[in-house]
Amino acid sequence: MIRLDNLSFAYPQQPVLSGLTAVFTPGRLHVVLGGNGVGKTTLIGLLAGRLKPARGCVRLSENILHTLPVEILARRLALVTQRQPLTELTVIDYLLLGRKPYLGWRVGAADREVVFMVLRELALEPLALRPLSRLSGGELQKCAIARALVQQPKILLLDEATSNLDLKNQLAMMDIIRRETRERSLVTIITLHDLNLALRFGDHFFLLKDQRFLAQGDRSVLTDDNLSRLYEVNIRVFKDVEGNLSVVV
Repeated sequence: MIRLDNLSFAYPQQPVLSGLTAVFTPGRLHVVLGGNGVGKTTLIGLLAGRLKPARGCVRLSENILHTLPVEILARRLALVTQRQPLTELTVIDYLLLGRKPYLGWRVGAADREVVFMVLRELALEPLALRPLSRLSGGELQKCAIARALVQQPKILLLDEATSNLDLKNQLAMMDIIRRETRERSLVTIITLHDLNLALRFGDHFFLLKDQRFLAQGDRSVLTDDNLSRLYEVNIRVFKDVEGNLSVVV
């Protein structure tokens, strides 16, 4: 479990987040929604331990997250962003870098087994020996998620990890993220711009506006009024005959 206790953050002369309180639990896909520049990426940075709160704290179990050693954090959480490196590293070597928090002097049999297991689970075996520079955008993002899973984290953080993908690859990525969240009982937190993706895959939602959570909870908080206030445009939420929700502006 990860918890925000009255969390606040500011850049010089620029308050960003103020008094955030929330609980993120295992096995659920938590979605952070909000307009550009509201602090979604900053929140992910705080959750990843890359930024230090101005007030309050992020708690990982009973530990204050930003006081934990880097090597401990690397074993407990993994971060996936929207941009991945274009290098001549092969996919398998890139994934092995995800084992760095566990490595001694050399890569061991156990490390290789973890990598091969994730390659199989994400159907990446045909790409194992291909350089990252020769992968498509969707394949790169899939490898980034694979590398995160190779870390065997308890917490998976994703910052706009689907934003540069086409619709087919967005759906494929979100399917993988949801499946792995449930099968591995991960605490998964993702920022998204696409409301329909959020509605289709999310379990718990955090609506971020004016430095605070406008609302948080299950799909019941995704009302016309809340979403219209969040994005400052008129939004309507519809339910189809199968009970799936979608939005229209």
